[in-house]
Amino acid sequence: MQKLEQITGQEEAIQSVLAKEGPGKKVYGVLGPQGGGVSWTLDQCGHRWEELGGAALAAKGERYASERHLFPWLTLALPGAKRLARLEILKGGLAQGSRVVPVVGSVASYLVEEVLNHRKRRLKREALVLTDQEQDLLFVIQATARQKHLLLALDDLELWDEASWSLLALILSDRLHELYPFLENTTFVLGLSGTVPTRLREALGRLPLTELRLRALDLREIPVALATFGFPPLDAEQVEQIFQMTNGQLDLLNDVGRYLRSVDLTTSGKTWPELYASVLQRRIGDLREHAKDLEDMLAAAAVIGTAFTISEVACLTGSAADVIATTLRFASAEHFTWAIGDIVHFSSAELHQYFHSTRSSEHAQYHARFADCLRVMRPGDYGHRAHHLLLSGNTEAALTCHALSALSARRDYHPPPDPGELKRTPTWPDIRRYLDIMFNALEAYEDERIGDGLRMLDGVEAFLPEALVAERDHLEALLLLAAPTIANYGRAQVLLQRWSTLADRESELWARIAQTLMVAHVQTGRIEEARQLETQLTAEYWKRRNVDPWALYGLNVLRRRAECLHALPTATQRLESAITYFGPSSGDPMPRHPIQYYYTLTNLVGNLLATGRFHEACTKATLLEDLIRRYASLPWPSPQIAANNSILARHLADALDPSSAAELARSLVTGSSESGDSVLLRNNYAVLTIKAGDLPTARATLESALATLLSDRNPDGYHRYFVSNNLAGLLALDGNLPRALELVHDCDTLLDQFYPAVQQTMLRRQELIGEAVRQAPNLSPDEFDRFLLQRHGSQVGPQWAFYGRGFLLSDIQFWSAA
Repeated sequence: MQKLEQITGQEEAIQSVLAKEGPGKKVYGVLGPQGGGVSWTLDQCGHRWEELGGAALAAKGERYASERHLFPWLTLALPGAKRLARLEILKGGLAQGSRVVPVVGSVASYLVEEVLNHRKRRLKREALVLTDQEQDLLFVIQATARQKHLLLALDDLELWDEASWSLLALILSDRLHELYPFLENTTFVLGLSGTVPTRLREALGRLPLTELRLRALDLREIPVALATFGFPPLDAEQVEQIFQMTNGQLDLLNDVGRYLRSVDLTTSGKTWPELYASVLQRRIGDLREHAKDLEDMLAAAAVIGTAFTISEVACLTGSAADVIATTLRFASAEHFTWAIGDIVHFSSAELHQYFHSTRSSEHAQYHARFADCLRVMRPGDYGHRAHHLLLSGNTEAALTCHALSALSARRDYHPPPDPGELKRTPTWPDIRRYLDIMFNALEAYEDERIGDGLRMLDGVEAFLPEALVAERDHLEALLLLAAPTIANYGRAQVLLQRWSTLADRESELWARIAQTLMVAHVQTGRIEEARQLETQLTAEYWKRRNVDPWALYGLNVLRRRAECLHALPTATQRLESAITYFGPSSGDPMPRHPIQYYYTLTNLVGNLLATGRFHEACTKATLLEDLIRRYASLPWPSPQIAANNSILARHLADALDPSSAAELARSLVTGSSESGDSVLLRNNYAVLTIKAGDLPTARATLESALATLLSDRNPDGYHRYFVSNNLAGLLALDGNLPRALELVHDCDTLLDQFYPAVQQTMLRRQELIGEAVRQAPNLSPDEFDRFLLQRHGSQVGPQWAFYGRGFLLSDIQFWSAA
């Protein structure tokens, strides 16, 4: 007797997938009628692929909650072990990223080339960009594959959300092969209904799709299915009735086989839904004392979708998570649900539909309550929240969440979500007008058209919901900080401080506002207030880490951005912790988050330089070089800062002579058009030029940089301090002692603008520098550089080789909204 999978074509489809004919990307589409065994076929493909030594991952769409951002990718599971791949990766340790990487050629010269080419692809939308979430998911996939031939079994594609489709299209293309080479030889098995979706054919492009079709059972074959699914003995009339009621659908037959007890199929006279409901009601009744809690909990969970998490149900019902987990274990034992990690699924769509219908009068209340759960658990999941708010009848709040979702998509360079029914609401034109203004202002911000962007935002009206006005104020603050002056820092503070009340209502929006406000606070000397914000943010991310898949990411970004609030040892430790999270796993070259890893490495190089650990800084700069060289297509932000720090690291570690370093720095000055960074780069070019012996060029460069600073009514104190001190040294060496001492004296009032990480070092420097300047007319440039180190070596420490001459560093984090 043939097996069921042989009759339907499932076994033939599995064998076709397992054939593995040669290298290259292969795509199989398993197509079948509704309930025809497509999901079982994909599951078996994954199991057998693993048995043959490959790596397999499975994910599927979600009918009732398709607005959940990237939800299928978040549920990627290991088929054989029935574990979430994401959990497996998080359990493993990540490399520190401190190993030495051999590099051919000069680190600094390669980074300079990045600067010179940077303007060609400065905007993210001009280059291949993955969101931080997408990078995280691809890291999980790559780490799971671990040099094995990978199979991705992706089911119910018709139900995938827009973000998931966007990522799938990238994975199917060849655009990610440089970053994730394993994709070149990945096998895809896609679960489809009777036809191939048009958008899948578009995503495939020229990549061939092998269609593997399953067929439905006919009446003669039903006995094989009944035997497979454990039905009791039935006569011919009952078999025919079962066939008519289920149309031969394997999923329905499987369900009835599980729950059928003593129902009289011939005399029931019921339709299939009525019969199915009566079977379930009898089954639940047999469970006695467990039934009420079980039915109530599953009825609530059904509102979330066919898949949900224990945390979500706990929040929705108000029950303790351990009580929910106990009930769900019982539900799984009774075949109502099955689970992988914290993700729970109804055993079938029909089963979900039954529980969804049992509390229909309470649905609006459930949707409203779950929208509030999302606000607390995953505050950035605006699209999913808008969906539940609309179903609860709260269209105004749904419109606000839709607008927040559209802005989030625009920041990630994704198409805006479809407003659907929200277009028919009376206030939709106001939301549409608001989004048009914000999109245009965001484009101006990216193009560095600061004035244009600020003028556009004047058109946002104040009567809008507070979250949308707060988004407007945040974008205005970013525009102000992009043209950094003390006056603009103050204006940004005023704009952002009034939104502290959002911390308890819209914590994702508040977190972005708070991190930008930290920048303004630090730049105006309000360090303690910035630290208080950091403490609040840390507590918020830590509280959400078990329910929000991106909370740990946010925590490590905060570690990177807030390191300037701490003394150098603490700051360095925080950066190293962030590198551990953002960096590659053992044996993998690709970091978990390449851009964040790049940011953190760049800032760590600066910290190591500031503490006199020049050889360690050079090692980290080498890692930075290898990263940029390996993934040349990524739009590395602020490459002039990375290049600046790497040139200094190479020079101070004696791996780059002064003349070569000065020439590279000259190229940076030529290639950079960022106003604040231009002063920084000119200062360092001048210092290296001094060390190379060209004092006239250095003096002219410093005079020009100082004139640029003084043209602003409130010049940046950090830049002004070093430029003035370096110029003072040259003037003193040239015999112009009065002006040199005047410049040094002018710097006495600037030290309170320094970050805590360097403030104590610079206070001692200022106390001692006057002695060196007074002696300069009697010294050579080299003797001037060594003067304080020889006389006060124990006080100034090894970092004097860096700060003594007055090099400048900049942290990337302040000028990036990431």
